Amino acid sequence: MIQESQIRVVQLSDTQETLRQSQERLELAMRGSNEGVWDWNLQTGTAIFSPQCLKMLGYKSTDVPDNMQWMLDRIHPDDKQRALQTVEKYLNGELKKFELKVRILRKNNSYIHILSQGFIVRDKNNNTPLRFVGTHNDLTKQIKHQEELSQFQTTLNLTHDCVFMFRPDDLKFYYVNQGAVNQVGYTEEELYEMTPLDIKPLIPETEFKKLISPLINGEKSSLRFETVHRSKQQTDIPVEILLQYVEPDNEPPRFVAIVRDISKRQEIESALIQAKQEAERASEAKSEFLATMSHELRTPLNGGIGMTELLGGTDLDDKQTQFLRACRDSGEILLQVINDILAFSRIEARMLDLELHEFELEKQLVDTVDKKLKH
Repeated sequence: MIQESQIRVVQLSDTQETLRQSQERLELAMRGSNEGVWDWNLQTGTAIFSPQCLKMLGYKSTDVPDNMQWMLDRIHPDDKQRALQTVEKYLNGELKKFELKVRILRKNNSYIHILSQGFIVRDKNNNTPLRFVGTHNDLTKQIKHQEELSQFQTTLNLTHDCVFMFRPDDLKFYYVNQGAVNQVGYTEEELYEMTPLDIKPLIPETEFKKLISPLINGEKSSLRFETVHRSKQQTDIPVEILLQYVEPDNEPPRFVAIVRDISKRQEIESALIQAKQEAERASEAKSEFLATMSHELRTPLNGGIGMTELLGGTDLDDKQTQFLRACRDSGEILLQVINDILAFSRIEARMLDLELHEFELEKQLVDTVDKKLKH
């Protein structure tokens, strides 16, 4: 009995020494690590949190009790049950690895996303669990970045334009948005095995490489051009492409193509051209009609004016002479109107020739005033 007691005392002493040395190593690790370190004594229920672990939550060591329940109570209500079940399963040996993502309440009442990882320290002699030791990593920035990236990707997928990104070395696509998938009819997986040349039947490889060369060399910042995309269903789609070469810091370079389907625009442009041509033909027909009518009207009118001149050479009394002058003046006014109509038709047909004629200004003014007074 005495010998067995002595053996147990020695084993207990060894265990305590092991715990002491382990504790010292843990404290050194806690002080030097950028991760938050926690140490949960499964025998006593006490817990130690490193300064970095508490700093993540906005606390100091003097602000918190030395037990794990304090930390468990700060887990987000929606995550707490899952967290406790994961801890229990790991301690019971149902899980080989302890890894848990939870939200934990900070001192300022905001939540941070934490990745908790840990392992059990067991007694070397009887394999009894002594401590549960682990780390906390703040995932808040990472998750925020992932959320922003997800929002950005959602925005790209909802935009009407197509976005294609491809590598400059092998020209293979490595990102396409939903608009691109919808336009060409291929799945993302299929497109990731393809290059722009596979959907651009009108541009051979040598011409395409020549096209993008100024972007790689820095001679141009972007290119805008029109071409045709051929879909999986062998349908040709007229497109306008804005192509840029992007070289972010610490990231591989890439080509970014913003592609817009211009089928409707071309249809509208074609309709406008057709409408313009029809309007021009109608204008030409109108001009031809006016010119023909003007000539047809001038011929008998000139004859009528000529006859008044002849009649004026006969013996007429004063009243007859006055009537004849009125008839001749009206005919000349009508002839001028017809000449003006013919001139307008020539202007529309761009066939008007300007001529210089001498005239008496005084007579022209007197005639104009007389005509106004008669009207």
